[in-house]
Amino acid sequence: MNKVIPFPQPLPDIESFPIYFNHTSGEIVMPFVPDCREDAAHVLGNLMVILLEDKILSTNDIYQVAMQAAGEL
Repeated sequence: MNKVIPFPQPLPDIESFPIYFNHTSGEIVMPFVPDCREDAAHVLGNLMVILLEDKILSTNDIYQVAMQAAGEL
């Protein structure tokens, strides 16, 4: 499993939150993140739903990533 890369500093009043992935280096870049907790939860929740629906990750995989990000693993 890849290491979780910390988010950059949030910028307010951004309507779109693109995520870029470099296949060569494995680097993930999300140049803008919402600074509102509810908006950030929507971005994260939508990403998890997409990964589940496309069978890229399982529920257990997502749980593992969440635990790693929270420092619980």
